[in-house]
Amino acid sequence: MRRTGAVGSDHHQQSTAQHLTRMLDLHIDQLGGAYFRFFDPRVMYHLPRVLDAPQLSLLLQGIQQWVFVDWLGAYQAIQAPSVPATTPRLLVSPQQWQALGDIEAFNRLLSKQRRRQQPPSHAQVPLWLNHLQSARLRGLRQPDDIAHWAALCLAHGEPWQTHPQLNDVLQLVIHDGIPLKDALDDLLNLSLDPAEAAVPTLDD
Repeated sequence: MRRTGAVGSDHHQQSTAQHLTRMLDLHIDQLGGAYFRFFDPRVMYHLPRVLDAPQLSLLLQGIQQWVFVDWLGAYQAIQAPSVPATTPRLLVSPQQWQALGDIEAFNRLLSKQRRRQQPPSHAQVPLWLNHLQSARLRGLRQPDDIAHWAALCLAHGEPWQTHPQLNDVLQLVIHDGIPLKDALDDLLNLSLDPAEAAVPTLDD
């Protein structure tokens, strides 16, 4: 249950299994195909906000509801929308593909915050997503970098983002592939844990 969840369906078990196997093959418009780990509860939780109703209807075709346990130990149930699927295969846009990729960054952020004993409540998820999006707007693309940026936003708020050398550090991260955590630690003395290093100010 904790690894995948429980499926409620009136269809024959074999036909349901065959359908879900087909759904592992995700198609991204103009980009090709990818393996879709939709059955992972860490992914399933986000699908109602990433997929539109026809896509979710296709994914859950023949399934009344998919029940799983989230990171707080709470039961979640996703039901198939009443609208019909519009395509025989699961096709997403490049924007949706990016949103699916950000789920990985969300889960890495979740791991960081669990180690700090600060997992989010369900009400805090939109704030986390906003911080992850702000990392992308800064040009960060690697899940570890996006998660670290968001963790810093949660730990330190916004003042650290005004440091005059931050843009130079981001260029090193984006163009030279230096991990954001290492670059900030070494060049700005900025750590995720406030006890390890003070947040730099404009006077630093």
